[in-house]
Amino acid sequence: MGIPASAAAEQGAVAQIEAELGRIEGLGDLLDAQWEVRAEPRFLSDYDDELRSIERGYGEAQRPEDYLEGFSAFVRDPGNDQPALTLVLTRPWELSRKDLRELRLALDQRGYSETTLATTWREITNQEMVSGDSENWSGGDTKTGPP
Repeated sequence: MGIPASAAAEQGAVAQIEAELGRIEGLGDLLDAQWEVRAEPRFLSDYDDELRSIERGYGEAQRPEDYLEGFSAFVRDPGNDQPALTLVLTRPWELSRKDLRELRLALDQRGYSETTLATTWREITNQEMVSGDSENWSGGDTKTGPP
């Protein structure tokens, strides 16, 4: 009983790699060398780091509402010349994967990625839920919630 063909092929490949590496002059010495050089850290400033602000980007818009208004304007603009967008709005069942890829690329190029749109939508709906009449709710029936 001999060595299986896959094991023999693997041994042949290993032998070939060993032969190729053996032809590189000084490779063994280079790999065995002990490097004692330690890089000293370079500081660009003596000032302590401090967090000044955290901001979410909305492309050209400053607020999430403005971002979604810009997206809505893009979708409604008859001059945007996106056949896939026309299909989404009129006959979505006719969309192909190619149409969806082209639409996604066009939206991404204009700063309307799926991730940013979903995040912005979530932020707006959370703001609406928190900033609604709940601030003025003074108790009411705990079983039914605010009046």
